[in-house]
Amino acid sequence: MFSLPEIEDRIREKRFDDLSLLKLNVDAYRIYLRYKFDPISVVSIGKIDPLPHQVEAFTKMMAMLRPQTGIDGRIRMLLADDVGLGKTIIIGLALKELILRKKINRILIVCPSGLQIQWREELKDKFNEDFTIIRGNIEGNPYAEVDRAIISVDIGRNEEKRRLLLETAWDMVVFDEAHRLKPGNLRYDIGLEMSRRSAHLILATATPHDGKVENFLGLLRLIDLEMEDIKDSGDLRGFLDPLMIRRLKEDTVDFRGRRIFPRRAQFLQLRRGLC
Repeated sequence: MFSLPEIEDRIREKRFDDLSLLKLNVDAYRIYLRYKFDPISVVSIGKIDPLPHQVEAFTKMMAMLRPQTGIDGRIRMLLADDVGLGKTIIIGLALKELILRKKINRILIVCPSGLQIQWREELKDKFNEDFTIIRGNIEGNPYAEVDRAIISVDIGRNEEKRRLLLETAWDMVVFDEAHRLKPGNLRYDIGLEMSRRSAHLILATATPHDGKVENFLGLLRLIDLEMEDIKDSGDLRGFLDPLMIRRLKEDTVDFRGRRIFPRRAQFLQLRRGLC
């Protein structure tokens, strides 16, 4: 930055920078500030063309950030869209937006071992974010040294790794295949501890309810650690509305209102015709 006298001297001496450099700096600053005026700015700068239901879910998550009673909001969400509806993209949009807003830095993805590479590649390819997969033998405490990490949901089986992980805190934690977190198992214990150690928490699963109410309520308690017992189904629906997103394939459409996937009955009929 130049002082006022330096600026005056440069004007008198007609020493001006190249106009293209000025334009690049102005554009860069405009993009940097864009999120202040556009709540979903990341949608237009990513390497993806999100579908309506993805934009809708992302917008709902961003709405949770609005300050309430003077306290900054937090994203605490159960993302339970059907298989194939792009939950990874929705989560990527949310974390990228928070990164651009400088709201988060330390991010932890917890998923089955078989999905670790897929998560790393998706986040790099679509959002240009580098994540490190932490697995195998470790030295020191990589969970404290790495700010963007991907780990196995079964880390609790190794007492040393679990101890090191629980020495850390994160700005955002994402659990993929979250239906594997069931009260009483090691995975759930890790989920509970990570929920306590992070401001933002997203649980992603296509099968949030396995038929056992206690398991479903367990997932909700990870999102809201102060949740009281809910016995009335009407109260449960009211509680779920702001904290859960659930859409089926047959309900999704493109921006022209056309169905993306055929209805299940149509699919079965088509399948019979091909057999």
